[in-house]
Amino acid sequence: MQFMKKVATKSTETVFPIIREALKGLNEINRQNISLDDFLDFKLENKNLRKTLSHLFLAYFRHRQAIENFLAENLSKINKSTSEFLSIAIAHIKYQNGIAPESAINAWVEFSKKKYSIGFSKLVNAVLRKALNANELEKVLLPDNVKSHWEKSFGSEFVEKMTQLYGEYAPFCFRSALNFALPEEFLTAIRGEAIEVKNSIFKWYKAENIKELLQSYYLKDGRIYIQDIATGFATTLLAEYCKKATNLIDLCGAPGGKAIMASEIFDNQIAMTILDKSAKRQKLTEENLKIRNLQAKVLTADAAKFESAEKYDIIIADVPCSNSGVFRKRPDALWRLNDRTIAEMAKIQSEILDNAAWLCADNGFILYSTCSIESCEDGEQVQNFLKRHPQFSLLRENLNLPNSITDGAYAAILQKK
Repeated sequence: MQFMKKVATKSTETVFPIIREALKGLNEINRQNISLDDFLDFKLENKNLRKTLSHLFLAYFRHRQAIENFLAENLSKINKSTSEFLSIAIAHIKYQNGIAPESAINAWVEFSKKKYSIGFSKLVNAVLRKALNANELEKVLLPDNVKSHWEKSFGSEFVEKMTQLYGEYAPFCFRSALNFALPEEFLTAIRGEAIEVKNSIFKWYKAENIKELLQSYYLKDGRIYIQDIATGFATTLLAEYCKKATNLIDLCGAPGGKAIMASEIFDNQIAMTILDKSAKRQKLTEENLKIRNLQAKVLTADAAKFESAEKYDIIIADVPCSNSGVFRKRPDALWRLNDRTIAEMAKIQSEILDNAAWLCADNGFILYSTCSIESCEDGEQVQNFLKRHPQFSLLRENLNLPNSITDGAYAAILQKK
């Protein structure tokens, strides 16, 4: 008995830090309306738990609708704090394999007893033990409001496909530099394979041995770059339409991915300014440029308010958006998707576009892109811009819906007459 007690104590001591960080994270994500990435990057106190917390929250958001349905069916009355506690606890015992489910239940019950009350711990124990054998919690469902919204926008068949994708992890994709041929032996080492992408000037790959790739010399010296294929849909338009350009500005540029692609397109013969409102993210931009021996002005400023006496031949406006097209990598994004948040994003996007019009040189181009599939952030946003700025014309636009290989994304190339 004494040995069992020591094992239980050790188990709870190991799990308690995870529980504390998980509860704190869920509270901040819900109350402050921040993304999971922002919590992990800037709010997580115990950095050693980043991988564990990332896996836990990714599983939680994918199963959140099923968890909410389960709690609604089994508890007649429940407040928001109790719901959050039970929801993340259910995710921990159901979808994580770092600890045996029974041990995880014991830890959550013990934590609730110490932190709150014996009465609350009895509720936690009862709910978690019932959840452990609940088959309905294995389902991955789109949030109810997103399902309804997408059925109206795209149809029920699309919703079925997106529901299936929501339960899948996106493949780990990367690209090689334009002037670099990736050796076959490296592809073998990372268990990688080339991906055929129509109308792309870049070569794309996916890999299974991610650890080997992250430790590779090719990544460290900049000859490969970790990006989703959807990123290239926008920059490929630059290669097609912008034959001559001497300078460019990337208005929401950190950590530099699209600007680096543009630099390769123009054979490193274009002056670059990379702007972003996050000083922390701009440090990553500087590191990415240094790895590739690229020169650029790296500035921290608001893209909607930035002023410059210099006018630019190319303006990249990869604007903040709802992230509705990248829900496999960011499943929490769908839980922030509603009319209010989309309207807020659309307002920010229009302000950035208006400033881009002012910064654009005569005969210059604006490359507008999002990782959203919402029409008011994409095609409607561009059409409204053209009404406000008739000196611009739309050359081409592409909406790529999410599929098994790539994220969803929108891109449009505009020219100033």
